[in-house]
Amino acid sequence: MAGRLNAGKTALLLAGALWIWTLYRAPTFDFDESLYRSVASSMKLSGNPWLLEWDGKPLFHKPPVLYWLMVAASHLIDGAGTLVSSTAARIPSLLSSLGILWWLHRKGGKHATFAFLCGFFPLLTGIAVIFDPLQSLALLPALFLPAEWFEQDRGPNWKEGLIVAGSMAIASATKGLNGLLIPTGALGLHLLFHTGRWGFRRVLTEGIRMLGFAILPGLALTALVYFIYNQMLGPEFTREFLWVQHFDRSRNPMEAHGGGPVYHFAVLFFGGGFLTPLLGYQWLRKKPDLLRWGYPLTFALTCALLFTLSATKLPHYTWPAWAALALFTAKLASQPEIESSKLIPERRVGFLLSAPVFLIGTLALLLAIAPGLFLQSLPDSPQGRSWIGSVFPLDWTTKIALLVTALSCFSFQTLRRTLTRSPAKTALAATLAYAGFATALVPIADRLMVKPFFDVASTIRSKAPPADSCIQYSGPLSATLSLALAPEYAQNRCQDRPARFRITPVWRETECVREGYRLIERNPTLLLCESP
Repeated sequence: MAGRLNAGKTALLLAGALWIWTLYRAPTFDFDESLYRSVASSMKLSGNPWLLEWDGKPLFHKPPVLYWLMVAASHLIDGAGTLVSSTAARIPSLLSSLGILWWLHRKGGKHATFAFLCGFFPLLTGIAVIFDPLQSLALLPALFLPAEWFEQDRGPNWKEGLIVAGSMAIASATKGLNGLLIPTGALGLHLLFHTGRWGFRRVLTEGIRMLGFAILPGLALTALVYFIYNQMLGPEFTREFLWVQHFDRSRNPMEAHGGGPVYHFAVLFFGGGFLTPLLGYQWLRKKPDLLRWGYPLTFALTCALLFTLSATKLPHYTWPAWAALALFTAKLASQPEIESSKLIPERRVGFLLSAPVFLIGTLALLLAIAPGLFLQSLPDSPQGRSWIGSVFPLDWTTKIALLVTALSCFSFQTLRRTLTRSPAKTALAATLAYAGFATALVPIADRLMVKPFFDVASTIRSKAPPADSCIQYSGPLSATLSLALAPEYAQNRCQDRPARFRITPVWRETECVREGYRLIERNPTLLLCESP
């Protein structure tokens, strides 16, 4: 017991150190992170909590709740009259992830907390500037309370129903209608599974109670919140957020974010990292009563299924599922193992369950000691050659961090049948691997995706052009460039005027030459040209 607790405490310390390091070391990356930080900066500088704009144009993709929290954090950390810093922008997600860990420990015990730390995707994006950690925190009552109903073989009372309703409404107010649809779908599916045990009559009765106590009040509260948004932000917000961002995205993949029917299930499997073999091995050794204990699994699968039906697919859509999978893993860990004679032979499926860990370790090892093999697998293109030239060769600290990741992954592969009996020990191996991976890749991403924009913006400022100068970026609109130029300048605000400055990727150098611009700065990924 003492060893397990020590492993768990060490894993918690490593995860906390990783998040604190990322909080102060990682800038906001293109596209979503810098975009949301730009919107929060505009809101802060204007003093208007209902102003949602990017580079002076309305941006109604998401509700204002996360922006309010970023602005509040910025006032505490950055002071008044400044842009929202990357540290302040990450604070709401950090607090949300810590809240998820605390609540998982309270409702699922230490095993649930350790299981969550085993997840590759949630740990690495736990303080990303996205809406999903905050929404996932808001959804926890709609996960925990129904899980208790099914475990205790009962339906909800009206107080519990109202708590679930409030959870769904807050989650919907934070990001979107999936905050209402995921719990509703999970309750419906799990009730349907109970038909054989409870009988149709009781399933119908309990379904009506859940509908009356939780779902309909949740729908009413969500409608009230959206009515307030419509009154304060205008009908244009309702049209863009509710209709375009929900219904159009479900029919057509927006911004090329598409994928096949297994996309989000693949994210859960491979993004689970060490959580995937931990959950799989626990399942193989137990014989869980899924009707009693399986509501969290139904919740996670409903989340993946809901977004499978949408044409637009992104990996962070799976965020609400991770706490559910951690809770389900904890419930498995608390069950007694079945007789060895009834076990499914672990060797048949053990390597498959550990495939995510093997892939992480192999990638880290190739990058550290044999980058040539890795680079040969990449498609040859001017953009790729530019990025490779600015990243490789890696410095020795990056190689050591990647080797730590590889060693953790392959050590787990060797000992996985033993380590997966302990969520704490699995969490320790996981956090070691993820910490090495993040500390290696964050500086690389900074050099590729952030620093070049701030370098060209600094050069532009040194020339002190008029505030309304046309600064044209030939690539897609860059939220990171917006942050680098703000608040004095904005990109692509030209109104058919010739550009004073033109910024292009290095692999499109001929654009500057062809149009008669003078090259004044070159960095690893960008060119800055000035009109003659």
